[in-house]
Amino acid sequence: RVESLFDEEARSITTTVELSGAVGLFRGVDLWLQVPFHRLTFRDVVETRRSTGVGDPRFFLRVGPEIVGFEEAPPIALRAGVKLPAGDFPIDAEIIPLSEGQRDWELLLEVGHSFYPLPVYAMAWGGYRWREINADVNRKPGDEWILHAATGGELPGSFAWKVAFDGLWGLSPERRLSSGIVLPLNRDRRRLLQVMPEVGREVGPGMVTAGARVPVAGRNLPAGPSFTIGYILSWDGGLW
Repeated sequence: RVESLFDEEARSITTTVELSGAVGLFRGVDLWLQVPFHRLTFRDVVETRRSTGVGDPRFFLRVGPEIVGFEEAPPIALRAGVKLPAGDFPIDAEIIPLSEGQRDWELLLEVGHSFYPLPVYAMAWGGYRWREINADVNRKPGDEWILHAATGGELPGSFAWKVAFDGLWGLSPERRLSSGIVLPLNRDRRRLLQVMPEVGREVGPGMVTAGARVPVAGRNLPAGPSFTIGYILSWDGGLW
């Protein structure tokens, strides 16, 4: 849940339930899926607008060095993904869209390290997101550089902890005119930096997690402190 205050009279509230799953296809190859379900609310002095439904799904394929036979491979992997539009993105002040309205493509490099015998690890991924044009409104969102870094570990009593940093730097979007002219919207560059502490505890076959997302800097993105709760379930094996 994210709550953003635009001014003294307007407030945006985003509540999201996200289903994420990963399965091993072959040794060194994983397939990921993320499907969000949103409840978006915007309140001002005039009225309350609300939209509820499925957001844009994301699919990822991650490949590690084990695929070419490196049994003692370093903890590094390459991840490629695509986000598909689940609907339209109309330019209408009376409509809160659930979809961004265009495809995105991502290429990320992942690294990690365990400090065993200490119960501590570190991990990070970073890369680039290419964003296609939204043909319905003749607008191309700016491409984005993305970074995620985290450290965490285990605590006595089946507890776990993690502190992460998220960074997003968006390039200028473009407005496509009917005459074919492209107008870079340089003032609309986006940026968002967040810190995300999290704790977890083993419950049943999985782990319950609770955390927060705290924005520390940003530009042209509605953001506010948010709280998260989740359940992580893992299993052994794959499709083949």
